[in-house]
Amino acid sequence: TCPDNVNWTDDIKQMFTQMDIDCMKPRGVDLSSYQSTNTNATGIYVRVESGSMPLPSSGEERWSTEKVNLFGCWIKQGKPENPS
Repeated sequence: TCPDNVNWTDDIKQMFTQMDIDCMKPRGVDLSSYQSTNTNATGIYVRVESGSMPLPSSGEERWSTEKVNLFGCWIKQGKPENPS
């Protein structure tokens, strides 16, 4: 189940660490940018769900099931940028 009104500003933006942002920028994905994350959301979801993001070698913990679910809910709800 999904919480209501999942949005970039309040819920998704802060899910990415500076390490995530720095790691993905050279790969053409700016996780600090709504537009870039919106454009690449499905690919990001696949990677966080599989555990290949964050990179296992980064030392960061794999996303929890709850965090992956919240990101998925954001996608299902149309990837809104701001609260409605």
